[in-house]
Parts: sequence; C-alpha cells; structure tokens
Amino acid sequence: GTKQFVGFIRDVTLQKSLLLAQAEREASDSLLFNILPEHIARRLKQDPSHIADLYNNTTILFADIVGFTDRTSVMSPHDVVMMLNDIFSRFDYLVDVYDLNKVKTIGDCYMVTSIPTDELENDGCSRVCRFALDMFKAVRAFNNTGPRHGQINFRIGIATGQVVAGVVGTKRFLFDMWGDAVN
Repeated sequence: GTKQFVGFIRDVTLQKSLLLAQAEREASDSLLFNILPEHIARRLKQDPSHIADLYNNTTILFADIVGFTDRTSVMSPHDVVMMLNDIFSRFDYLVDVYDLNKVKTIGDCYMVTSIPTDELENDGCSRVCRFALDMFKAVRAFNNTGPRHGQINFRIGIATGQVVAGVVGTKRFLFDMWGDAVN
C-alpha cells in the first residue's frame, strides 16, 4: 500500500506575460481607435511618422449652443459638464449612425467631418446634412427631458471643400484639419 503521485510542473510565467502584454496592447488599440479615425489609427500603428493628407471634397459641420456663455455663467461646473456630456453623447451616437468623423469639441462647439473613404466618398455631404437634421431631433429630445437649466438651441453651419488633415503633437495628439472650408 503506498500511493504514488505523478505530476508535471510547468512554468506558466511566460504565458502569463504574453497574455498580459496582449491585454495591454488591446487596451492601447482601443484607446487609439477611440481618439482617432479608424483609417488614421491603423496608419499610425504601422508608421508613426507624420500623417498629413489632402482631401478635395470634405464636408465639415460646426454646431454650438446659442447663448452658451451666459447660460453657463450661472451654472455649477458639474451641471455644465453634465449638460454637455448628455447632448454630445447623443451626437456621438449619431456620428456612428452616419459613419462620420467627430474631429473635436471646443467648449460648446462640436465639429464633425465626412472625411472621405473609398466606399463613401461621394455621399459625405448628404450624410452630414442628414446628421444635422438628426442633431436637431436630438436637441429636441434633450429639451423634452425638462433640462434643469432650461431648453437649449443649437446653431449649425456646414461647409464643403478642400482640407488638409493630419495628426499633430506628441502629447494628447489630435487629428485635425485646416483650410477655407474649416474657417
């Protein structure tokens, strides 16, 4: 009666390290794809040198809240951020619906472009215009919730033309664009 046990010991340190590195890479990729347009993020991953492109037919939309400065001067910082987050999150959803590119927000200004892709190059203007109409619906839905500091109104401007676009900076880099259509 003696019992014998046979076992194998395997060092899984390398496997754990590889899995951890893969998880970190996936988190980093997720952040990159959330910050930059997908086609730009893919290019940046392959070649981190400067990205600068010319787009001949881009539609740009700017939207801002009418009377924002006066309205927010009597609001708490928390309420300002909550209001902007609520309305901009609604717009962010629409950006995905219309396959557009949210370039940035500056204060109460929301900037979106059509940044052409191979498949959608010819309908960028119509997608941006449909997006603008749905923005008004989103603002109406926001106003229907009875916002604490009153209803808001947005003004929207749309331009089409040639732009230069690229990634600038090394800290908090940004995909941005310049040209007459942007100004």
